[in-house]
Amino acid sequence: MPRRYKGWKNWTIALRKRMYQDRCPETTVSIDEVAEGLGADLADGIGSKRFWDACRDGKGNFDTIAKQGLLIDFEPKADGSVKKVTFRLNPTWLNHFQRVQERELSKAVLS
Repeated sequence: MPRRYKGWKNWTIALRKRMYQDRCPETTVSIDEVAEGLGADLADGIGSKRFWDACRDGKGNFDTIAKQGLLIDFEPKADGSVKKVTFRLNPTWLNHFQRVQERELSKAVLS
């Protein structure tokens, strides 16, 4: 991520942990929640389709989310703004997530 977005790695790790705790491999988050978690200003472009396209493509400085095992999906508004973003675990993390769930289920059955 560009230098002004230093908190992405920690934020995406926390989001992934929250997904595990909620037992849900996918979550939709408002842009306001993302900005609040990063300490970012919406005026910096974090609510634009262009910004999220770059994050989804994971190229150059915008690869942090992909490196943390998350896929991105969003629906831009007619004016090019983005209000919500859906994060999903990539196949590697989804496989891990499913193994964790199976382990928890087997522990519950044995108890």
